[in-house]
Amino acid sequence: MQKTKIIATIGPSSEKISTLKKMVLAGMDTVRLNISHRDHAYHSELIKNIRQVAETLKQPISIILDLQGPKIRTGIVTEEGIEIKKGDKVILIPENVNIPAKATHFYIPIQFPNLYKYIKNEQVVYVDDATVELKTIKVKRKAIECEVMNDGNIKSNKGLNFPGADIKCPALSTKDLNDLKFAIKNKVDFVALSYIKNEQDVFALRKHILKLSKQNGFKLTDFKKPAERGKWSGAHTRIIAKIERPQAVKNFDKILEASDAIMVARGDLGIEMPLEDLPFVQKEIIAKCLVVAKPVIVATQMLNSMITQPYPTRAEISDIANAIIDGTDAIMLSGETATGKYPVKTIRVMDKVAREAEQNKINEAEEKKQITNYSSTTRAIAKNCKSLAEESNAKAIICTTTSGFTARIIASLKPTQPVIALSPSDTIQRQLNLSWGVIPYYLKKVQSFDRFIIDLKKLIIKEKIAKPGEVIIICTGHPLGYLGQTNLIKVEIL
Repeated sequence: MQKTKIIATIGPSSEKISTLKKMVLAGMDTVRLNISHRDHAYHSELIKNIRQVAETLKQPISIILDLQGPKIRTGIVTEEGIEIKKGDKVILIPENVNIPAKATHFYIPIQFPNLYKYIKNEQVVYVDDATVELKTIKVKRKAIECEVMNDGNIKSNKGLNFPGADIKCPALSTKDLNDLKFAIKNKVDFVALSYIKNEQDVFALRKHILKLSKQNGFKLTDFKKPAERGKWSGAHTRIIAKIERPQAVKNFDKILEASDAIMVARGDLGIEMPLEDLPFVQKEIIAKCLVVAKPVIVATQMLNSMITQPYPTRAEISDIANAIIDGTDAIMLSGETATGKYPVKTIRVMDKVAREAEQNKINEAEEKKQITNYSSTTRAIAKNCKSLAEESNAKAIICTTTSGFTARIIASLKPTQPVIALSPSDTIQRQLNLSWGVIPYYLKKVQSFDRFIIDLKKLIIKEKIAKPGEVIIICTGHPLGYLGQTNLIKVEIL
């Protein structure tokens, strides 16, 4: 299997159980649900279908629920959208304001009522990933009059970007909080927050997750908080910070410390900042995530042409391969699998490219950079696990993990061998499905080390990870069952 994890957004093209099965068999590891579209009933059915497929195939599938965040979107317009031509005048207006009966301009409802406070004349406005460009002419009361700069179509719930504007709005809207309640109740593995500006946005989301988890009766693991783990807690649902604003790039180090995972959301980021800077920002973010062993996702337009075409462009293939060579944990599909014509085929293309790209060794300078940041016992053990596995020609590195940290640390070194993560938690098992090279399995707790070795060997042989007579590297804590106590490496011959 490919070591780089593949995330697919689920929508009308992929919502059926039969299609989901094909996507998992083609290489999909994680699903993304975009809560900005459709209601809770729809997403509840999707979650049910995903978990049914996971049970049928006996394979963990992690679920990411993408919160809308303070992203400004168009309101509800007609199903066919509003056709506009270059030179037309349109008026952006809060969606709760009545449109004049004898309107002489096109009126576009906006979901953020206070937008007019932050917009000035000559402000560029991009609609729907910059497929439509507007330029403001004047702001009068709550109405923003704009000139259309190109032909296009404006539809409901499409994102708007305002490069250079400092628009102040809360990190979590009322809708976000309702959607978060839905996420916690349905035990999704990750929530992704859009348009983060700084670490305070992450802390605010964390506070709500902890509160809602307790209200739903979930037992939160009482994690110790050494500095190496950053400021995350043992909440059931973990946080992916989406980097899609220049402010987030500026404050990235603190956002990374506060979050559980990172998404390089190149769609909005490429609109909000100079396009030519994007490749270098992506590389820097991936490198920093590797150092602290937190999963990083590269997203947006990876196979955009396959929304309508059966084959990708050469540039798209190079884009995927370069992200993998840079060290990303996961690559993500959006419209390609949500509404595209070829949801299964796009997964197969990604899987094939990932397998080939993974044959290339990670840049040696970056590898050295990672190693110099290892100071804790767990980090030192991870480094030695990789060395032992390579020198003994081991088939796999096996680690036990209560929080997922040990598995992520080993995987961040990009070993040749798969990292088999054994956890007594179904939640941790699914969450580890987002980390490069990690194959998570459930293994119940045992009191005896000898019993653990027996159970481990049975699992390894049953799953055909290694055969009798072959070498595996075991990384665990002794005595068993203590959180944060990875202190033992064992070379075992099956």
